[in-house]
Amino acid sequence: MKIGFFSDNFPPRLGGVATYSFQLPYFLKELRPEIKVEVTVFDRQSVVSEPLDAPKLTINRFPKQSLINLGWVIFRAIRKGNFDVVHATTFFPVGFFVALFAKIFRIKSCLTVYGTEVVTSRGSWITKFVKRVTLMMFDYIAAFSLSTKQVMLDKYHLNPGKVSVIYPCISPLSASSIYDARKNFGFLESDFVVLFVGRLVERKGALDLIKAIDQIEDTGVKLLFVGGGDKGLLENYVRENNLGQRVFFAGSVPHEEILNYYQAAQVFSMPSFF
Repeated sequence: MKIGFFSDNFPPRLGGVATYSFQLPYFLKELRPEIKVEVTVFDRQSVVSEPLDAPKLTINRFPKQSLINLGWVIFRAIRKGNFDVVHATTFFPVGFFVALFAKIFRIKSCLTVYGTEVVTSRGSWITKFVKRVTLMMFDYIAAFSLSTKQVMLDKYHLNPGKVSVIYPCISPLSASSIYDARKNFGFLESDFVVLFVGRLVERKGALDLIKAIDQIEDTGVKLLFVGGGDKGLLENYVRENNLGQRVFFAGSVPHEEILNYYQAAQVFSMPSFF
């Protein structure tokens, strides 16, 4: 079997979608080495040095230019790839062309969706029409959550049988790289730690989370932020409301250490909004 993956959000770009777009084909190949895997990536830069230790993957990179160019590259990749399945890990425009050419060449197709890219109502009638057509063309759709699946079914009247919920997983924690985050930040054994991991941007709801902690009288409830971004507003609120012993900022953390922070917390929370 040969599977082709297509994405325009891929390392060295940062973020959850980029990480997932790499790890899905990478671990598929690791778990099923007999499967042939080829990844087609569209970058904003014309040349990107390959930073990944991905010897098991064939990664073909192309500059992200016009829609016509992107469509032509995907057309050629699918026509010459001899794929049994093609999988788009980003919705539009990559997903549209993958689904279209998969239909033309009679290849099974799959799309991963994360949330706002399919459930939002923003955009012109043309955008909404293209979204609907794209979702209808795919043979299978993997949603990250039950709520995303339900909104898609209600909004686009899709066949429920072709939409599945596949929750994202995390890698096992390496015993050789365990980092005691609780001890590093001085948390007591009795402290209840709430963890936020992500970029500190407004839409992630970090300030709302701090305000929620401020309303909890139990001082044993601590909040730990992991991630880079503009934290000036957050730090000002913490300082002005005397929350320095309850709200902590770890800053940007190497990817291989992230799981240690999950291990240190009782709850993960990201009150993001759109």
